[in-house]
Amino acid sequence: ATSFRVYNINSPTSFTLLHTHTVGGVATMATQIENQFYIHRNNGNVQILNLDDYTSTNFTLSATPLATTSCAGTNGTHYVAVSAYVPKVFDMTGTHVCDLDNSSYRWAAQGADGFQDGAKFQITEDGLHVIQAKSGGDTRVSVWRIADGYWVGSHDSQETGAFGYCHYAGGIVASIATGSADVALQLLTVPAL
Repeated sequence: ATSFRVYNINSPTSFTLLHTHTVGGVATMATQIENQFYIHRNNGNVQILNLDDYTSTNFTLSATPLATTSCAGTNGTHYVAVSAYVPKVFDMTGTHVCDLDNSSYRWAAQGADGFQDGAKFQITEDGLHVIQAKSGGDTRVSVWRIADGYWVGSHDSQETGAFGYCHYAGGIVASIATGSADVALQLLTVPAL
């Protein structure tokens, strides 16, 4: 995507266009938190669109993520993205905070031994953990501590699928594996520190 449109939902079938926003590059991922839209661009920059007045600001991540990655996430305090197959945590100025421990969580990705960058990060409501579902093959959900990148643990699904997706809310991780023949949903609690 190179542009976004903001609509007012008047009814289930009626929408009013309020604003069209041009990103100024190709956007690979976007997250809305309250009245702000965080847009991850393919050049490693992040653009924040304020939905109150449609003004935008930009910042550059100090360790630029892969140009093609859609694997990023934010909670408005921390930003997580992948650089050279390593998941990294940044503050909201773009300054590198820490790497997420990758020593116990590695598999072949794009012909290299490194971190798969095919699925979006989810940051827990307490702001202490980051979650990601592996994309491809067996679905695996892993959890890290944001403060220092400590790897808390992983859960390997018994289901196989083409892609792994996860969503977090209220202390529960919903993990979905999809494939040509099956779709599996799991509900997991986040491991304690």
